[in-house]
Amino acid sequence: MHKRASLALYLGLAAFPALADSSLPNVSVGAEGYVEHYRETVNGYTFMKENSQMFALIASARLDLTTDQALEFSGRYGRGNADYSSDSGSKDGLTRVSSDWRLTYKHDFPAGSSTVTPEAGFGVRLLSDHLDEFQPGGYRRDSTYQYLLLGISSRSPLPNNWALVPRFAYQYLVRGTQKSHLSDINPTYPDLTNTQHNGYGLELSMGFEKKLTDTTIVALTPFFRYWNIGDSSTDTVSNGSATITGKEPKNTTQEAGVDVAYRF
Repeated sequence: MHKRASLALYLGLAAFPALADSSLPNVSVGAEGYVEHYRETVNGYTFMKENSQMFALIASARLDLTTDQALEFSGRYGRGNADYSSDSGSKDGLTRVSSDWRLTYKHDFPAGSSTVTPEAGFGVRLLSDHLDEFQPGGYRRDSTYQYLLLGISSRSPLPNNWALVPRFAYQYLVRGTQKSHLSDINPTYPDLTNTQHNGYGLELSMGFEKKLTDTTIVALTPFFRYWNIGDSSTDTVSNGSATITGKEPKNTTQEAGVDVAYRF
């Protein structure tokens, strides 16, 4: 890691570990593309599913605390089109917006010629699902996950200025909130908000870095992300004339793709 305090801006999918080599750059720009499969189940039966093609940009800033410890703030913002299907019908090309923001603490440990970096942090995942574009009867769904993160990554040098950067992380859901904008169906309907307390996420990536010069690196990182969320609370809302009771069913999300980043 740099011996001087530094602040890094990082765009790209994978959160690269804080590196012990002071000659490495810590500013990056990049983008990612991925496919997303979302599925809701009720009593083991598929209630609803969406398949999406997504494109995202990611940013992060890293502040070195010591020669081997750092804080990193990272964010990802993506948009795409979802193909929706359920018992109520199907619709292609619905807008889907997803973002993820997190703050992590990282500590480098030497392991021979490699560096191993455990990390711990807190994150917020946001999702806006525009089912209101599915008419009649469609409405927007806003999802918020607050989670704790534990992860580990390493950086191992390879011949010809290449490096291998695998990473694994586990995310524990602290609280999830699902807001269904039923007012999109009828302005007189109240919106419904459900809470979730049971769930987890996983992240797995394998970065391939190529050092171009002393101050530039290009990286290619395939990745897989997964969420498994249990049934939400059952909540009831009323506007005096209409009473609505509902819950968010158990659901899983799988995301697979690749990011390309340029560090300078």
